[in-house]
Amino acid sequence: MIKFMTNKHRLGIEEVKVDDRETEHSVWIDGSRSAKWSDWHQYHDTYDQAFAYLDCRYTQRLARAENNLSTAKNEYAAVQKLKSK
Repeated sequence: MIKFMTNKHRLGIEEVKVDDRETEHSVWIDGSRSAKWSDWHQYHDTYDQAFAYLDCRYTQRLARAENNLSTAKNEYAAVQKLKSK
């Protein structure tokens, strides 16, 4: 059986051959159990599901970065106002 694996620390989608044994929370790879959703790897049934997961994850990450940048700019502007006093 083929699953599509995403990795939290490395961008990309990899095809992984998993054993036929599978539960709701685990897959078996070469006889060893692995969590479907761990801190490192996530296993998806289709490429489209894997892509949607990465797309959502990095869309959220970009939104957080934009929000942090906006906050930093406002704080910087407040500091610059102190300089003119």
